[in-house]
Amino acid sequence: MLARPAVLEYAPGRRFRPVLALEPKVELSGRTAAGEPVSLWTSGLLERGFTLVRTGGELPGRADGWLLQLAPDAARLLAPMTR
Repeated sequence: MLARPAVLEYAPGRRFRPVLALEPKVELSGRTAAGEPVSLWTSGLLERGFTLVRTGGELPGRADGWLLQLAPDAARLLAPMTR
């Protein structure tokens, strides 16, 4: 279950109310040939050049072909073009 806290404005009296939204956790997964569970999201990112990072201070390897577009109020990550 995923939990997302938020604060919403409540109409009567213009007060704010805390809210905790709960939603079921959905994850694509499969099994290896040995029967071990594997995340298909993680597997897909690793196949496209991403690397796992185990600590906050560790720098990831290069993910060649990916494009990061930065704007003052947004950022967009574009996948490599396939041919």
